[in-house]
Amino acid sequence: MPQPVTYLFKSPIKHQDELIYDIQVRPPVMRDLKALNGIVGAFTRAGKMIELLTGLTAREVDEISLEDIRGLGEIVRPFFINWQPAATSQAR
Repeated sequence: MPQPVTYLFKSPIKHQDELIYDIQVRPPVMRDLKALNGIVGAFTRAGKMIELLTGLTAREVDEISLEDIRGLGEIVRPFFINWQPAATSQAR
């Protein structure tokens, strides 16, 4: 399983009343993917995934600069590019 990645913010954010300059982004698991079911909109889905993988609140994610959202997106994107469930074999 991939290891968490540390992301260094270009613009620090407030987390629990403290400025933070970096955050751990853990690899997603199935429950993270299930949590995205029914969420409409690319930006809303991306924000939710950042919440799930970092432990930040929705309000904190909403305050992240666009530059940092792009950087965080680069970390999580490889988990979703060309992701498809494995084909199931059919009994004959």
